[in-house]
Amino acid sequence: MGFEYFGTNWLTDGFTFPSLSDYIKDTKERLRQPLTIPAYATAGEAERIKRFSQLTQDNPYLQRAGFAEVVRQGGEDWSDLRAIPYGEYPELYNVCVFASKILTGVSPIIFLYTAKTQGMLYNACALDYQDKVWIYLSDQLFQEHGMLKAEELCYLVGHELGHAQCHHTTIRSTADYGSDKEYSADRAGMIVCAKWMLTHISGCQPEYAARQAALYGAATLLKLETAMANGPNKTDWRTAMDYEKLRQDMDGVFDGAARLSISTGSHPHTRHRVMAMINFSQSQLFYRCLGLDPADYSGLCSDEHLQRMMAYQLTDQ
Repeated sequence: MGFEYFGTNWLTDGFTFPSLSDYIKDTKERLRQPLTIPAYATAGEAERIKRFSQLTQDNPYLQRAGFAEVVRQGGEDWSDLRAIPYGEYPELYNVCVFASKILTGVSPIIFLYTAKTQGMLYNACALDYQDKVWIYLSDQLFQEHGMLKAEELCYLVGHELGHAQCHHTTIRSTADYGSDKEYSADRAGMIVCAKWMLTHISGCQPEYAARQAALYGAATLLKLETAMANGPNKTDWRTAMDYEKLRQDMDGVFDGAARLSISTGSHPHTRHRVMAMINFSQSQLFYRCLGLDPADYSGLCSDEHLQRMMAYQLTDQ
């Protein structure tokens, strides 16, 4: 015996909705599950997520509280928040869906916002909570024609999804939160960028995609810095970035980097981030994250070597 409900046939014999108490119990159990650690996370990040995972098991609503706090903060920093359809920004839509499926396996809801504060003018954010993903981007990024190439947009969106996957949204509400979080998010951005090239460029080889992912990651950081320094709509993006010169600069990026102190703010020095991206692009871990067998490629650094370089960068410079 059954009946039609919005086109779906529901069996009436034995069919019941869960009680409120059952729903609360099931939700708490889901929130108590150990947090996932992305394969690309740095060693320090992995340990931080493990420690925070124990906190969420003891207090299952800690994740929810952190999520709610970010949404509240967004309301203070954003205005004119609107979900975008495919037809309005097809390239942005395709990149966001591609990035989210690569990193989370979930199709995202994509929003543009108008920034209320200077810090959010050239910025983005992603939230990953209970099998749902939201991506927020400043509309200023798309008001300046040609500012970001598709590969750079991949890096930017992947970077923000990396923050979400590494649980930075909630961890930052505790004392256990370090500036090295950016290195893990940069790795996520590079993975999406390289995957995009391997998927969308005919004949693209992994070694080329790896090198270019580091290049486009560095270019994105420098473009955002340039835009913030010049102000809105003051930069000619047709001539603002010399990619060949940037490649040459990256070849010498390690020279003199030791004179820079460790960043104690929310973001490390850009030069340090570029160094870390170069190291990651030449690692076995990066190739595994791309779904490739590192044994098929020569000259890649081991996980142990990559970890030692990262540890040195975080402690000695």
